[in-house]
Amino acid sequence: MDLSDQLAAVWARRMVVLVVALLVGAAVFAWRVTSPEEFEASSTLQVRPPVEDTSDPALRVSFYADTVIGLVTSRGVVAATLEELGRDEDPDDVVDLVAAEEGTQPGFVTVQVRDSSPARAVELADALVAAVDERVEADQAADREAERDALTQAIADVGLQRDQLPQSDYAGRAALIRERESLLAALRSSAGRTSWQVTTVAEAQEPTSAVAPQPLRDGLLAGIVALLLLAEAIVVRRAWRGALSAREPARDVREAVGVPAVAVAPDDGVGALAALLPQLADAERVSVVHRGPTPSAHTALLVAELLAARGHDVLLVDVASARGSVHRELGVDAGPGFADLPTEERSLRRDLERLPRLGGARVLVAGSAEGAGAREPAATLARVVSSAGAERVVVAASVERPDELYAVLGQGSAGAVVLDVDGASATKRELREDAAALVGLQVGLVAATVQTGGGTEGQRLESRRRRGLRVTPAATGGKPARTP
Repeated sequence: MDLSDQLAAVWARRMVVLVVALLVGAAVFAWRVTSPEEFEASSTLQVRPPVEDTSDPALRVSFYADTVIGLVTSRGVVAATLEELGRDEDPDDVVDLVAAEEGTQPGFVTVQVRDSSPARAVELADALVAAVDERVEADQAADREAERDALTQAIADVGLQRDQLPQSDYAGRAALIRERESLLAALRSSAGRTSWQVTTVAEAQEPTSAVAPQPLRDGLLAGIVALLLLAEAIVVRRAWRGALSAREPARDVREAVGVPAVAVAPDDGVGALAALLPQLADAERVSVVHRGPTPSAHTALLVAELLAARGHDVLLVDVASARGSVHRELGVDAGPGFADLPTEERSLRRDLERLPRLGGARVLVAGSAEGAGAREPAATLARVVSSAGAERVVVAASVERPDELYAVLGQGSAGAVVLDVDGASATKRELREDAAALVGLQVGLVAATVQTGGGTEGQRLESRRRRGLRVTPAATGGKPARTP
């Protein structure tokens, strides 16, 4: 799935993505509005490295600045500061409210503290800075003391070794004397050596406004994050399911079932099926098998319109009483229809003559599901076809599984079959299974269509009205279907 197809998949579900992102953003906004206020106080420290340090100035300043940052945000320094201030807060909670970062100028460190009270934020910031200063000074003093003690002990050890040498060992005594003089020189130089220092250059000032919460910012960020995550979830889910391409679904359908395929949008007219005309033009019976979670006869109606536009006397029959959809697509009554036809031949012919028309095609809706249980659909369809005397018959069959066609059409009697799939729910694996099932039923699969855009029945009905297609009652008596 390339990037353009991913974008098309997300765009096809843009309303879901936007609604979820808005709900998440609104929830975070409402939560942050009720959150307690936080005030931030900041203080700036300057780090001065030892004068005797001969390393790269930029590196040594950065090293000492990182040391200060680590001290300020350490649990030990924060806990000691809280204890000195007499606060009983949990140091682990307070550490999350303390931050330190190196400034834009080398050697400067900014310490930031957040608290629910401006005065408490300033107090803690100043106390932390003082604690770090004292900690650095104490560490430096301890290091100097340890260095002096080590040198003093070394000098004493050299003197003891010299006293233990024989008077005749002039070379050994001279070497020890030189070593003692070197140690004395190191001791004298250590007394004048400077250490790195921390100095406060800007004390904390009491803030006048809260820095948190920021409901609008947090809500927008949460909405954007939710939008990105949901968009990525749509792409991942489609890839995992093996969904059809959102940009070129007909290509995937054609590869899966091995017959010509076209995409049909909610507003498309018969021109959308022009590429399938060679497969449909000579067929006396065309069975349009719709597969999808929601019954639809959109493609079946387009096939009927296409054949009628070529001058044929066309009969459109909806044989799926349990999933009837022709009446909803046309906005007419659900019955009486195919499931309610009489068994007596004369009455059957009379009812067929009274069928309403869609353009040049007669329309027989599905009828009631109760009536369908009393007869065998395939035999009823054969009687209807022979009694109607139509040149072309278009059968609309909306089924859950392709093997249900056997009960509806009868084996080998479906004619030219067009597999109509819902592009939003169909997967490539399911399409391959459907094609195999149709072959097993000895069905002549000649073409496929894929419905895109997710249009509703009302939208498709309005599209047909814009194109001037209306269902007209029969000219003879009887009870015709309601006109829209």
